[in-house]
Amino acid sequence: MIVFIKAGDYYSKEYRRDGNVKGKGLFDVNSAVLLFAITLLSVGLLSFGCSKAAPGAASASSSQQASPQAVAQASSQAENAWDDYQKAIGAVNSPTMPEWLTETFKNDKFTAEQNKFLDDRQEVVNTILAGSGKTRSELFKSTPDFNTKLPHLMNLRTAANIALADAHRLELQGKYNECVERELAVYKMGTRLAEPNSTVLCSLVGVAIRTLAIDYIFSTMSQGKCSEDLLKKMAHEVSVIDASMATALSAYKSEFGMLNLSAVTCPPPYKEKERQEDYTARLTAENKKLFAVLSPHFEKYDGEGAEKVIIAFRAPLEKKYKTSLADDQSVKTLMSKCADSRDVADLVILSVYVSLRKTTCHFYISRMNGLALQVLAAAEAFKKRTGKYPATLKEACDEAGMEPPPVDPITGKPLGYKVADGGVTVWGAGLDGVDNGGVEPKTLVNPPAGSDLVYRSGALRPRYSLR
Repeated sequence: MIVFIKAGDYYSKEYRRDGNVKGKGLFDVNSAVLLFAITLLSVGLLSFGCSKAAPGAASASSSQQASPQAVAQASSQAENAWDDYQKAIGAVNSPTMPEWLTETFKNDKFTAEQNKFLDDRQEVVNTILAGSGKTRSELFKSTPDFNTKLPHLMNLRTAANIALADAHRLELQGKYNECVERELAVYKMGTRLAEPNSTVLCSLVGVAIRTLAIDYIFSTMSQGKCSEDLLKKMAHEVSVIDASMATALSAYKSEFGMLNLSAVTCPPPYKEKERQEDYTARLTAENKKLFAVLSPHFEKYDGEGAEKVIIAFRAPLEKKYKTSLADDQSVKTLMSKCADSRDVADLVILSVYVSLRKTTCHFYISRMNGLALQVLAAAEAFKKRTGKYPATLKEACDEAGMEPPPVDPITGKPLGYKVADGGVTVWGAGLDGVDNGGVEPKTLVNPPAGSDLVYRSGALRPRYSLR
């Protein structure tokens, strides 16, 4: 089992070096990115290509001639967007992502070298746009296991940054429609990577790509130069894309499915048949028990509730091993001990403890980013038409045809909304799950209890993050 831990450590370092310059990215080695240590074996497959799902088939009666429009629509449904995204990964053609490629929306101009870099990689942009136009997106044809080849996730994130940098170039040229088209295409790609069957690892990288894209969309909107129609398009398309976004529950369900399947298809090479069967039975039973307990907390996000479940699982381990699990290092030490002794059940529980709450918070922040963008874009469109901001959330949402108004994933109630000081403020309950009326957190890193996730018109997205 120790090979899993080593594979995970290698991946964490590589991913941070490639995409998280000085810890700015969504992930950090100490912020458990993965649900289970066992899953880390799949990370070693990241350099391989994505397994392609068989294209769907469309047929028509020989006695009935389909219209060109119907043929085009059927073709779009049959073709898999991941065929295009895989081409984008291959077209990156860069061993590492240049540091300047991150957050280019802050740039006032591009150097000649940077322009050449982007010009040489227009295939990346074009294939992401092509994938966005496909109605079918199927990363995995069936439940993956440890043998399933994953897309090269580091290059996929680089591809996203290339397309977004190209979008910002167009914005600087005043080509806002083309700029937003690229930004929305990347946002859609990230959402599709987080599809319900793609496991926690892919889902979290998808959340990271969504976060990259939403930063650029907020930046473009904050310039105040988008037309009324373009603002309505932003609100509507983000709403449509977000409707297909996976939840933390679906991501974890996929993870459990992968582990259960891998216990059968990729068991450790035990010589004794009885020991191998015991491994499969124990892992499957432990997964079933964990998922049954955790599911209610994901069906309605409840950070404190999930945390209580984790503590309940942690306590028996502290008693069994006569150690405290109050810090990251103590958890890592015990994980290594469990890996060496092949204690699968305890290793799974520890991995849940390490990552569960942070993962649910990443999903919540990502969903709130999209919801706030929808409302703010609709409010800006209303102002373009009337010269003033809408007085209520409903009035703003009616402008973009969003019915009913977006609701906070935690509270199940409409987002907070107010007009003050010449602008619009939108908010959702903070990570404590309590709506405090739009109280801004004193720090964007690990927003404290008693504060909300607050967004303002004419401003960049607040960089809420977890450490």
